[in-house]
Amino acid sequence: MLDELLSLRAQSEFLASLAEPELRDLAEELDEVRCTAEETLMRAGDAGDRLYVVLRGRLAVLVAREGGEDQVVGEVGPGEVTGEVSLFIGGKRTATVRALTACHLASLSRDGFTNLLEKYPETSRRVSELVLSRLRLSHLAPQLYRIFGPLDLEVLRELEAEIEWLTLKSGQDLFRQGEPADAAYIVVSGRLRAAVETPRGEQVLAEMGPGEMVGEMALLTGGSRSATVYAVRDAGLARLQSQGLERLIDRYPRAMLPISRIIVDRLVRQNSPESFPKGDAKTISLVPANDGVPLADVARGLMRSLADHGSALLLTSANVDEALAKTRIAQIEAPDAHHIRLAQWLNDREATFRFVVYQADPHWTPWTDRCVRHADHLVIVADAESDPTPGEMEKPLAGYWPRVRAPRRSLVLLQRGLEPTGTSRWLAAREIEEHYHVRSGSEADFARLARSLSGNAVGLVLGGGGARGFAHLGVIKALEELSIPIDRVGGTSMGAIIAGLYAQGLDSAEIQRRCAQYAGAQLDFTFPAVALLAGKKIGGQFRALFGQRHIEDLWIPFFAVSTNLTRAEQVVHGSGRLASALRASMSLPGILPPARQGSDLLVDGGLINNVPADVMRERGGGGGSVIAVDVSQAVDLRGDTRLTTELSGWKMLRNRLNPFSETIPAPGILSLLNRAAVVGSIAALKWKKSQADLYLDLPLNEWKTLEFEAIEEIATRGYELAIEPIRAWCRSARATQT
Repeated sequence: MLDELLSLRAQSEFLASLAEPELRDLAEELDEVRCTAEETLMRAGDAGDRLYVVLRGRLAVLVAREGGEDQVVGEVGPGEVTGEVSLFIGGKRTATVRALTACHLASLSRDGFTNLLEKYPETSRRVSELVLSRLRLSHLAPQLYRIFGPLDLEVLRELEAEIEWLTLKSGQDLFRQGEPADAAYIVVSGRLRAAVETPRGEQVLAEMGPGEMVGEMALLTGGSRSATVYAVRDAGLARLQSQGLERLIDRYPRAMLPISRIIVDRLVRQNSPESFPKGDAKTISLVPANDGVPLADVARGLMRSLADHGSALLLTSANVDEALAKTRIAQIEAPDAHHIRLAQWLNDREATFRFVVYQADPHWTPWTDRCVRHADHLVIVADAESDPTPGEMEKPLAGYWPRVRAPRRSLVLLQRGLEPTGTSRWLAAREIEEHYHVRSGSEADFARLARSLSGNAVGLVLGGGGARGFAHLGVIKALEELSIPIDRVGGTSMGAIIAGLYAQGLDSAEIQRRCAQYAGAQLDFTFPAVALLAGKKIGGQFRALFGQRHIEDLWIPFFAVSTNLTRAEQVVHGSGRLASALRASMSLPGILPPARQGSDLLVDGGLINNVPADVMRERGGGGGSVIAVDVSQAVDLRGDTRLTTELSGWKMLRNRLNPFSETIPAPGILSLLNRAAVVGSIAALKWKKSQADLYLDLPLNEWKTLEFEAIEEIATRGYELAIEPIRAWCRSARATQT
């Protein structure tokens, strides 16, 4: 065997790198293997327990591609090695290897491989470089297929020769807006973000994950970079210089078609930046806020629920050490040779599983640092009853990224009491985008958390419409019957009130009972110096319904929309006293006195956004489903033929008091003011509707806006109108998933 290895040294880069003592020891560990043409030597997914050196013959290396046959990504000839990837990094085979001809091979077991690496550390380094090259190609091939379609082996080899491999650390620039373009990039691992500078600061355009191309537009058009692109988390990229891309297109003209589609899609989205979705999280990193946090329990609860949305893997420093059969390999940092082994093993796990959950150590360690750097979504977990001041574990995070370059961050507060309290103190001390209240052992809470983190949350938006808003109760009842979860709620005016009650953890029956307790008792007329109603009764009702509760302390994420009359802009209430936000959201001008925010006056949100589906879409990070319910009527308040432009209120009053007088059918001032307040928002609903996955436009003309005593009838009608459309939407969603 030694003689055969020596004879192949001249044509094998790997064997040529081994000194004669290493070759001698290698030969002693090898076993001879023979296979016939077309025989499969190993399959992707098999246990990786041996590597092979080709003595005679040729092998083909194939990787799986989406929805089709395996794709040949390489050939292995005499003197070359195969099977070393899974043997070096652990886990299953990443590729299938099949004999092209009859082959004579030498086989090395895992134990023999380990003995060789331990005896010769320099060999370990050379093998790691070989593994890295193979892994990069095997990871790149499916991404190339996703972009360009099938590529033959010759084109793949040409591309491999053109490509330069690049690694970006979290927060590091790939290129800057305005720079000349000299290359295009394919994301192989990690996540990038594209953003532009505006007078108001950075505006995020998109996030790109594995399989997406970046920078091709400016390269092909000859312009400068239209945006800055940087790494949200550690990322691996394949860099293709302009000359290489030109050669690819010359050699493979069909490649221009998918590239053109990418460019057109980018141009369309640039013209409407709000349509850019944020990328779904693939890696979720859990970091404890303080000592004593039961992070392992949280990780297990999250994993059980994540399994409903795709394959999921939990990684801890302990189970990584166990999987790679090396003590403290999870804590290894560059430039240790095993660092490459660890990094590529983690990349392989991320490529294999839909979700990877990284569980940090209880204290800041190299593994914890790696968890943070690998996070698409960083989740800080805290005991809600502990000190909200950031502790030693969180302090390194403060300066970890530039302010605008952090991954999405959330806070999970573990609750033991009946109701959350004091959440605002936790939020004031941190820069996070979402927070969640989770009770230990609550499957429902963990399921909601998993849906939210995985981009599968269901948001319910309830529009304003006075008494017609009681139809929302029927919609919620229908969702409950069909077991459709509601993970976040928001709304305007009456819709905001019902959403606020639901966010407290109440079901539709209890919300209806509480609303019925106060329905019809809202009208306390006063001299109309500012408004027709004094608002004292409504204030009392809100105190009874919501007390001093803060929005941050609600079990379910919530928002309400009002209109800043002073500045003519929308206000989204996502914090502060719940009663105050709701009072502002329903303050119809002329009917109720406006609410005050500093020196600004806030009125009903229906003036500017009566069904805020767009707000829900934005607050949900662009993922999940949005159900919007519209109870405003496109046609309302028709005029009688006897109604003229000259009308005496005193005459109408006398006619109403005199049973023998003719009554002129005219809408009341409350109805007119209410309709006038929302008509502009109704006219602007077309675009808002596109932000909802299910838009329920409920016809409720038989009830007037102020017919609050009809709560039961309106709720029942809402249920009847909603149940079938929701059921049909569920069937459609299930069909799409399958």
